[in-house]
Amino acid sequence: MGYGSKLIEQVRELDEAVECDIEAWRKFTVIEAKRIMTFLDLPKHGGLDALERALKFRLYAFLNVQECSRPDDVTLIFKMLNCRVQSARKRKGLPDHPCKPVGEVEYSLFASTIDPRIKTSCLLAHQTLIRKNSLWMDVYYGRRVN
Repeated sequence: MGYGSKLIEQVRELDEAVECDIEAWRKFTVIEAKRIMTFLDLPKHGGLDALERALKFRLYAFLNVQECSRPDDVTLIFKMLNCRVQSARKRKGLPDHPCKPVGEVEYSLFASTIDPRIKTSCLLAHQTLIRKNSLWMDVYYGRRVN
């Protein structure tokens, strides 16, 4: 959640801040994916290999703890092991950020910009509260459609 969204949350309500956050990510994630594709010289239809590589170069990849796994040739599982936003909110005594609606837009548009054949679905979001050693897990996967 960006600084602007946090200000909206303070003045208005969390739901309105989340809606603003979704709209900001709707634009930013596509720009970010295109820039990463150019920087890495990724092919337009590079599939899950290109997506996995691109995820490592996202802005948040340098701020959060995350990992990818490939249980089979058509599945990529992305895990957010420690989210900077949730950690900061916890330190400040703020309620959890409802990350699922934002993440669904952010990651689906990022993946489909890398390769429009990739479909994503949220398997688990922060709201379902899986905690292991104080680490939050948000899990997304992409399926390559041939």
